[in-house]
Amino acid sequence: DDASTLQLSERCYSQFYVYAGKTLSAKEVMALEEAALLDPFHAYLQNMFARGRYSEKQIRDKLYHRNALRYQVEALIQEYKGYGLINDAQLIQEWVEYFHEKHMGYHAIAQKLHQKGFEETLIKSSIKPANEDEKIQRHLPFLLKKVRHLPLQEQKQRLYQALLSKGFESALIIETLEGISLEENEQTEAHGKKVFLLSKKRYATKHQGRTLRQRIIAYMRSKGYTMSKIQQWLGEGEDDTN
Repeated sequence: DDASTLQLSERCYSQFYVYAGKTLSAKEVMALEEAALLDPFHAYLQNMFARGRYSEKQIRDKLYHRNALRYQVEALIQEYKGYGLINDAQLIQEWVEYFHEKHMGYHAIAQKLHQKGFEETLIKSSIKPANEDEKIQRHLPFLLKKVRHLPLQEQKQRLYQALLSKGFESALIIETLEGISLEENEQTEAHGKKVFLLSKKRYATKHQGRTLRQRIIAYMRSKGYTMSKIQQWLGEGEDDTN
C-alpha cells in the first residue's frame, strides 16, 4: 500500500477523534483532508476575532481575498455563526448605540453601517430618525464657536454644511438655523477687516482704480460680507484705492 502523511492541527484531532493506531476509512480520510485545508482560514479568523468583531459580509470579503473557495467560505461562516462570533443582528445594535453616543445623524449612521457591510433591510430596521432635534442641539455650541468670527451669511453656510456632513436632514438643519440667533461681534469685525486688507493687497498687484474696487467688492460679497460693511472698509482706505 502507498503511504502518505497528513499534518493535522489540534482542531482536526479533536474534531475527528484521531488517535495513534486508529484506522480511518477512505471517506473519513477525505473529510479529514478537507478539514485540514480549512486550518489556515481558522487561524486567520481566530486572529481577526481576537482584535474585534466584523459583519458577515466583511468576513466573506476577507476570506475570498485570501483565496478561500465558496464552499469553504460558507462552511466557515456557518461554523462561526454557531459559535456566536458572527451575529449581524447583535453587532449592528452595538454599532448603532455607539454612533448615537457620538450624536451622529440618521443618514451618517446609515452610511457607516453600509460601509461595514450590513444589509439594507437590517439597517432600516435597526435605526430610526429619533431624537434628531436633541442630537443636533448638542453639536451647535461647539460649531457656533468655530464660526462666530464670520459674517452672518457665512456663519449659516458653514453651520449648514457642518451639520449636513454629520448626517442630519437638510430640512431639519434649516429649521434649526432659523430658530437660533446669529450675530456679528468684534471678532467678526476684526476678521472681516483682515480678509478685506488681504484681498485688497492681492488684487492691487494686477488692478487699480475702479477695477480694483470692483474686484474687492465681488470677493468680499462672495464671502458673505454686507455691502455697507465693505463700503465702510473701502472708505477707510479711500486714498489707497483711487
